[in-house]
Amino acid sequence: MTAGFYYKTKITGQTLVETVVGVFVLTIGITTALGLSAAIFNASSSAVKQVIGAGLAREGVEAVFSMRGTNWLKGTLSTNCYNYANGGTLDAYCHKDWQKLSPVVGGSYDLDPPTGSKSYTLDINPNAGTTESYWLLAQQPGGNPDFRLYYDATISSGLLYKTTSSGAVQSDYFREIMLTEETDSTVPAAPYYKASIGPRLRVNSRVWWNDRGCPGATTWAATVPKCRIELVSFLTNWRNY
Repeated sequence: MTAGFYYKTKITGQTLVETVVGVFVLTIGITTALGLSAAIFNASSSAVKQVIGAGLAREGVEAVFSMRGTNWLKGTLSTNCYNYANGGTLDAYCHKDWQKLSPVVGGSYDLDPPTGSKSYTLDINPNAGTTESYWLLAQQPGGNPDFRLYYDATISSGLLYKTTSSGAVQSDYFREIMLTEETDSTVPAAPYYKASIGPRLRVNSRVWWNDRGCPGATTWAATVPKCRIELVSFLTNWRNY
C-alpha cells in the first residue's frame, strides 16, 4: 500500500489581475456616466439657445407689425385707395403712406427700403422707462454690419437684449431684419402687387448665436445652419375703410 498525502489550500483575497480588471471596469463606468452627463448638459444648453433665438426672431417680426400699426394710427387717411368691395375702383379710404413715413420720436416709421432689400438692426429707444418707448430700425452698411445683441438685466430699461453695448454685457446672439419691397416687377401676375393697391413688404427676421460646434460668426451667411433661425412674414396695406 502506498501512503499518500492530501493538501487543501484555502486562498483568500484578490489577485493583482482581478484588481486591475475591477479598476478598469469601474473607470469605464465612470467615464461613460460623465460623458453622458456632458452630452445631456450640452443638449440642454443648445435647446435653451434655440428657444431664446426663436423668441428673438418672433420679436423682430412682431416689432415690424407694430410699426405698421403705428403708421396706420399716425397717418392721414386717403380717399382714393383700391376698393376691394367694389371691384377695384379707387374710392376707398386707407393709409397710402403706411410704409413711407419719416421715423420721429413717438411718431411713425420708415418701412420703405430705398432699393431692393435692406438690412437693419432692431432696438428700442435708449430712454425706455423714462420717456415714451418705441422701436428703432437702423439700416446697416453692406461692408461692416454689426448685428450683435447685448444682454441688459437692468430694471430701468426693461430690456433683456439690445443692440447698444453701453452698460450691457455681450451676448451670444445676433439679429438682422431684412425688409424687401415686392412689386409687380419682382413678383409678377399677383393681384396684390398692383400699384393701385400698393406693394407687399417681406420681413425676414434672422437670429443666430454662438454655441458648441458653432464658432462665432458675425453674419447670417457665415453661421452654421443648426445655430440660426429665420422667420418670414409679409405686410400689405389691407386696412381699407
